[in-house]
Amino acid sequence: MSETNKKQILITDYLWPNLEVEKSILPTTDFDIIEAPNSSESTLLDLAPGCDAIMTCFAEVTESIITAANDSLKIISRYGIGTDNIAVHTASRFGIPVTNVPDYCQPEVADHTLALILNLARGVNQSFSSLHSGEFGISSVQPLWRIAGSTLGLIGLGRIGRAVANRAKAFDLKIVACDPNINHHKHLDELEQIDMVTLDDLLENSDFVSLHLPLTADTRYMLGKNEFRSMKKTAFVINTSRGPLIEESALIEAIKTKDIAGAGLDVYEEEPLPVDSGLRKLPQVLLTSHTAFYSEDSLIELQKRTANCVRLALTGKTPHNVVNADKISSHVTGEDW
Repeated sequence: MSETNKKQILITDYLWPNLEVEKSILPTTDFDIIEAPNSSESTLLDLAPGCDAIMTCFAEVTESIITAANDSLKIISRYGIGTDNIAVHTASRFGIPVTNVPDYCQPEVADHTLALILNLARGVNQSFSSLHSGEFGISSVQPLWRIAGSTLGLIGLGRIGRAVANRAKAFDLKIVACDPNINHHKHLDELEQIDMVTLDDLLENSDFVSLHLPLTADTRYMLGKNEFRSMKKTAFVINTSRGPLIEESALIEAIKTKDIAGAGLDVYEEEPLPVDSGLRKLPQVLLTSHTAFYSEDSLIELQKRTANCVRLALTGKTPHNVVNADKISSHVTGEDW
């Protein structure tokens, strides 16, 4: 660790080429950025003591790591939306704010979700593969059904779920949704044209079921054997949220037994997706490599906003988007974006 009076910031991991964006907001005259050589718990335990802030992407910021840095730590800032890789309860116990970027990559994930739906609905991937294998014609994609008039069921209707709905309306999809924060049997405003239903009704009647929920103890494995059996045999499941929302072994079995038609997945129970995963062996499953969040624009925005949360916290102001605000005390209002 540096022995200067600069604020110490530990960055556990990141996906972009360098930290120039972060350094423009956290200049080296006042802040000392420490890049972890890897994101193992042992490495982070060595680096965390004495740090004023932790910025993390996918690395697990465990109870032990937070405890090790507790005497100096003033903020944990997540590069992203979900905070399931952070021991938020431990941070709250120590009065440490945890921040995220809740509306990060909304357009990108919504676009990716629609891309998966359209690809599956039109058999694009299967047609591509068969054509490159020397085949020609419709045999590799039969049967296909008209998109217009089909039902899209959205499980979760937050920012991204609503963005998906707005895009889906352009394809004349009927949209139904369920969300624990919105009363079912309610029709949202005419502009949105979304009918709120129960989860059972959604699964039974949807042609496409798309997940847009955070991963919690209540949502883990929310789609499993029983849920797949209640769906249409022609239905597809889409997941661009969190892998463990789906019980993968049950999904694989449901597709093999033709309880459902297939799936489009960008996230998985284990990442990277193991080379021997049964999902890789199913032509009815369209797979992408957890890339739904990505565009050059979204990454730059993410870097700026995550770094700005740290800057606010380390200069005596309240950072934006504190996910555990109700568990900690805060006395200073941060400046507007």
